Amino acid sequence: MKHFQLFLLLLLSGNLVSLAQTVTNLRFEQSAKMIDVYYDLSGKDNESIEVKIYCSQDGGNTWGSSLYHVTGAAGVNIKPGLGKKITWDVLREKDKLVGEIKFKVEANAMSVCRSFTITHSAGSVCNGYKISHMMLLKPTPAAKNAGLPKILVLKVRPLL
Repeated sequence: MKHFQLFLLLLLSGNLVSLAQTVTNLRFEQSAKMIDVYYDLSGKDNESIEVKIYCSQDGGNTWGSSLYHVTGAAGVNIKPGLGKKITWDVLREKDKLVGEIKFKVEANAMSVCRSFTITHSAGSVCNGYKISHMMLLKPTPAAKNAGLPKILVLKVRPLL
C-alpha cells in the first residue's frame, strides 16, 4: 500500500507584509483628555488593512507596544482614504504623558486567509483517506520575518 504525503500551505503566521500601504500626513492634536491622530492611508481600493498606532515619549527613540485604548481608524479592516482619525484615551493607558511626544502609524495588508478549525486528527478518516500523522512545521526566523506561512503536513494513505 502506497503512502502519500499531502502538503498544505496554511497562512497561520498572521498578517503578510506588503509594501503597497503608505501612511502620510501624520499629525496629532489634544482634544480635552484625548489625543486625536490624523493620517492619510494609501493602498488598493479593495484592500483590508490592519492599522496600529504607537506613541514615543523620547522623540522616537523607543516605541513600546501598540496603543490599546483607541477608537476610529485603527485595528483591522481599515480601508484606504484621506483624513483618517484615531482617538486615543491617554489616561486609560498611561498615568501621564511627558517628554518629546511622537506618534507612529503602521499599516499592513491583512492576509486573505480566514480562521479555520481542524476537524480531523491522526487516525481519523477524511474523504477516503486515513490520516496517519500530522505535523505543524514552524518557519525559520528568517522565513517568519519575511511573512512566510507555517506548513501543516499530513501523511495520509488511501483506504482500500
